[in-house]
Amino acid sequence: PYWHIPISFFEENPYNKNNILFTVVRNPYTRIISEAFCKFGGKYHLGPFLNKFDFNRYIIDRIKKIKKKNFLHFQPQYLYTHDKNGKQIIENIIYFENISNEFNNFMNKNGFNIKLNIHKNKSEKIFGINDLFKKTIDLINEVYDKDFIYYGYDKI
Repeated sequence: PYWHIPISFFEENPYNKNNILFTVVRNPYTRIISEAFCKFGGKYHLGPFLNKFDFNRYIIDRIKKIKKKNFLHFQPQYLYTHDKNGKQIIENIIYFENISNEFNNFMNKNGFNIKLNIHKNKSEKIFGINDLFKKTIDLINEVYDKDFIYYGYDKI
């Protein structure tokens, strides 16, 4: 579906100008870790990570694929909120770290009686930020640089 494709990949904004758009962004490190453990597109389909080396190798491989523009998962988040020229076109950004409050406030502000009160599809993660190798962190910092800048996340 087109809503999974970054808006910056389109020649023109595919959304009706009357729509109230929002997106959810997440710290690039925790997002990448979550993607790696995702049961829909992560390594889940290939079996568990054997160790930290396997975990880091998987992340590095996936990020290198998106650098070649042939893998939708792991794309930088700014591609979903900014056009090709770097102009922000999705003005309502909700931070995953505070998703319930921000989503509920956004819905209330726009007159929708919708509340977010559950978290489905949460995966168990046996590795975290402290298990990322320097090489992996450096690659994340490079590829997701604009995500850190545009959304105010700190690099490690």
